[in-house]
Amino acid sequence: MKIEGASSKNNAMVVFDRKNSGVNHVLSFFNDGLMEIEDGSQNIGVFIGTGINKGTVELNAPIIISGGTNNVAVYHGAQGVGPTNQLAGQSVLKADITGGTKNIGYFTEFAQTLNDTTGTKPNHAFTISGTAENSIGIYSKANVNIGTGSVVLTGGTNNVGLYTENGNIISKGSIEFGTGTSVGNVGAYAKNGYSITVDSAKATGTSTNGTLLYSDGGTINVTSDVSATGMQVTGADTSNKNNSMLAFSTGGGIINLSNNILGSSSTPDIEVTGMALTDASSMYRGIGLMADGGTINVLSPVYIKVTNGAAGVASINTNGNINIAAGSTIEVDNGYAVYSDGTGKINMQNSTIILGGNATAFDIYKSGTNPLTVTGTTVKVVSNDVIVFNVKNITAPLDVSTLEASINPGVTVTNDGIHTQYIEAAVDKAIINVDTALNKADTSGASFYFYNRFIAQNSVLNVNENVTSELATSQTTNFKGQVIALEMNSSKSATSNATSKINIASSATVKAGRTDAG
Repeated sequence: MKIEGASSKNNAMVVFDRKNSGVNHVLSFFNDGLMEIEDGSQNIGVFIGTGINKGTVELNAPIIISGGTNNVAVYHGAQGVGPTNQLAGQSVLKADITGGTKNIGYFTEFAQTLNDTTGTKPNHAFTISGTAENSIGIYSKANVNIGTGSVVLTGGTNNVGLYTENGNIISKGSIEFGTGTSVGNVGAYAKNGYSITVDSAKATGTSTNGTLLYSDGGTINVTSDVSATGMQVTGADTSNKNNSMLAFSTGGGIINLSNNILGSSSTPDIEVTGMALTDASSMYRGIGLMADGGTINVLSPVYIKVTNGAAGVASINTNGNINIAAGSTIEVDNGYAVYSDGTGKINMQNSTIILGGNATAFDIYKSGTNPLTVTGTTVKVVSNDVIVFNVKNITAPLDVSTLEASINPGVTVTNDGIHTQYIEAAVDKAIINVDTALNKADTSGASFYFYNRFIAQNSVLNVNENVTSELATSQTTNFKGQVIALEMNSSKSATSNATSKINIASSATVKAGRTDAG
């Protein structure tokens, strides 16, 4: 059966809709053949109106929507006068949307539970692919349990797999991104205080420019497993919003993630490959988890790996909140592992951050409200270009004798034994007091931290104790071959030269020299 032609409108292939005749027959429909809506508008494959009376709809072959607009594969209307609209629990609903715009796989206004107790067939299978635009796999305006199965998006533009704004959706199956080229696709989208609950959230192969879980004032629950690899950002520039992430929560929304098996670097639970914008190379897209005025709760450990992206996790604006289960790992090689704009909160305790490339773990806020709780977390450095912490909001002077202890927020910083020339703390606009003698040749203690793990700019350095930098050439490897005792540079945030200077007390001596002929 086909519905063809651009002028076709308000047609239906199969209709269940009857008045109350006093005879409550059970009506069923089974399909193993071709059912396709090729074009037109407001056409329906199977219309379930009044009176299917717990009959079975079994679409062993999916209804295909390959074109047109506002077409629906399965329309489940609200209860009218007469026998019940309820389907048999073993019903199987399937649709493939491959083209057109604003088409829907399953639209329901009727509270329904599907549950194949035999376990032989999934209750649902919906795919969105090809050139489909602004289409939806399952759109619920009632509380529905769609049983076992999957909703898979592999292509198209601005499509949504599961969508609710007036009813809760429960799935014992998965929401998935599959291999394909797409822009703006969303796996599950919950609004207006309603919820979507799925057993698992998956991405396989290579998927582009999508957000698997999106909550705008609703709640999304993943109850069993997160396994989302191969998500990528492509074609990103300042004129578009191309981005990839597992989860985004805004408008007071909540996303709860459970995971049954912790991943690794080679098989992460969440994997995103980002990119620099083609017309703004210092800006990047690609994030594992993001809360913008919403909440994300990671309820069991996960391994998040973001390559060439903006951040592993990011929380911004009022009510932005991310809670990450202890034992989790975030691995990044660019941008931030854990990013807050200073307002959005992140709790990641007793976990691990792995920094490669030129990545940063997070910002440390020395005054005001600290949005990060990272106690007990370990940071492992695997690149010499890493800056572990950016230190912000410094109001009290920093003393060199206690510099490391005063900066570190309770995390352990380690390295892989190969990359040892990284910076642990970067400071902009501070007063720094050299209150203990420094020797650039030292391999531990305050001197080692100051010269090897600390960098300051746009700051005032008050030298009150002796400083010595007398090195052999072999000792200058970490200092680009230089034997400079003290230096201070300005930065783009400076408003005058008064904030970038070195003051040497009359009682202090500063020495610098090379001890060999290098």
